[in-house]
Amino acid sequence: MNNQYTRFRAYHVPDGCAYSYTVSKEFCLIGGRYHQSMKRSLAEEMRIAGCDTIDLLHIPSWNNKMCNADEIEEMLGLLRPTEIEIPAYIPDDKAGKRSRTIILDYCSQSSISELYICTPKFIRRNNPLGNNRIIVSPMTDYKISEDNDLVEFIGHGKFSMLSTGLVHTQEIAHEIAQNEDIRNVDLLILQGIRNNIFARSTFVNPINPKIIVDVLDNNQYYRRSDVVLEDYGISTMRNDKGEVIITCGENDIDYEIDTPLVASSSIGVNYRGEGLSDSDISEQIQEWVWAHPIEDLDILAHHYEVDDVSDMEILDYEEKNGIVEVKLTFMISVTLYMDNDDDEGFSMQFPAECKAEFDKGGVRYNIHPNTVEIKVNTDEYYR
Repeated sequence: MNNQYTRFRAYHVPDGCAYSYTVSKEFCLIGGRYHQSMKRSLAEEMRIAGCDTIDLLHIPSWNNKMCNADEIEEMLGLLRPTEIEIPAYIPDDKAGKRSRTIILDYCSQSSISELYICTPKFIRRNNPLGNNRIIVSPMTDYKISEDNDLVEFIGHGKFSMLSTGLVHTQEIAHEIAQNEDIRNVDLLILQGIRNNIFARSTFVNPINPKIIVDVLDNNQYYRRSDVVLEDYGISTMRNDKGEVIITCGENDIDYEIDTPLVASSSIGVNYRGEGLSDSDISEQIQEWVWAHPIEDLDILAHHYEVDDVSDMEILDYEEKNGIVEVKLTFMISVTLYMDNDDDEGFSMQFPAECKAEFDKGGVRYNIHPNTVEIKVNTDEYYR
C-alpha cells in the first residue's frame, strides 16, 4: 500500500446502496445510484477529492438496488465520469436492461467517457486506482443475474477494500477465499450481512477483514448462527441510519470512523411549505454542522469532533420571494482534543442558536451554505 490520502464513504440510499473510494485525488464511485438523499454527500466527497467529475464509475450489478436507470441518466449528464466499468452479463429485467442501454448510449456519444466491459478474462493494468486492483467476473453464466455481478478488490490506498456486489453463490466466495492476493483486507463491503455467504466463517477467516461495512439499508440485525462477527474481533458498521466515513491521512494509518448525523426521530414532519418540512430543515442543518467548522468551538481546543445534535427546535420561519429564513436552537455534543497527541479528548455539550436561508430549486428547498450562522454558548467550558 502507498502513503496517499485514502477515504471511503458509504452513502445513505433508502432503497439500495452506493459508496466511494478515493485515493489522493482519484475518485471512484461504486454503484450507479444518484438518489436525492446522497447528492449533497457525494458533492462533498468530490469537493474533498478536488474533482468536478467522477474519475471511475464502477457498476458491480445491474440490480436496481445498485444501478437505477433514472438516477444513472441524471448522474452521467451532471458528473460525466471519465471511465465506466460494467458487468459483461445482460440483465434479465427491464430496469437493468434500461440502465445498461443508457450507459452504452452515453459512452457511444461521449468523447469523455471510456467504457470497459468486465468479462471473466478482463484485467485492468492502467486504471485510476493503480495496479493493485483485482476484478472478479464469474467464468460461469449463472442463472441468477446477481451471481454474475462483479467482485472488486482495491489495495492501492492506505487501506484496502473488497466489494462483493450482490453475489449469492458459494462458488465465487470460495474462489475469492482461495486467492492469495486477497488477504488481510481492511474493509469488507457487504450488501446486507444477514444470510450473506461472505459473512460466514469459511470466508471471513482467510480474508481476515478488520472492518465490515453493511451498505444495504435493510433495517435487519445481521447475526447468523454460524458466525458471530464480534467473536473474530471484527468491527461491524451499518449505514441504515446515517453514513459511514473512513479516512486515513498522509502521516498516519489509524482509522477515523465517523457516522454522520441524521434527523432526530423527535423532530416533527409538519410541512411548513411545499418541499420543505421540519425534518428537511433538521437534516440539512445537521449535514452543515458535520461538514463545516464552527468558530465558537474551534477556539476551545486543537480540534473537535461533533458527536451528536439533539433537541432541535425551530423558532421562526419566514418566506420572502422564494427564500426561506429559518431560526432554530439545538444542543450540540462534541469531543474536544487539546493537541495532536490527545487520542481520547473529553466530551461536552453546549446549547446553540442557528439562522439559515433555504432556496427552492425545483420541488425541493436547499440550504445556502454561506448563509448559515451558528452561535454556540460555551460558558460551561470556562466554569
